[in-house]
Amino acid sequence: MLDDVTLEQVENWAAELADLRGRWGRLSLRLEPRELFADLIEGLLSDLRRENGWTMAERAGHATPHRTQKLLGEALWSADELLAEGRCWCWCTAP
Repeated sequence: MLDDVTLEQVENWAAELADLRGRWGRLSLRLEPRELFADLIEGLLSDLRRENGWTMAERAGHATPHRTQKLLGEALWSADELLAEGRCWCWCTAP
């Protein structure tokens, strides 16, 4: 399936992911939530067979899913701003 993927394509995907993380990471003023958000995005885009708190925490190198759960349940961020950034990113990066 990935036999025809070029190094250039992988590098472009990495750059797009970095852009996505940067855009959405701005929704938090503190560094830790931005890093956790990046872990969450990378986990959702990964090839994990099951995307749940435990598997994504393990993939990110965390001992438990508590940090990500706290981000989603208690951290201050705006779902409306996140949705607006997502829409902008999709339209801005569309071919």
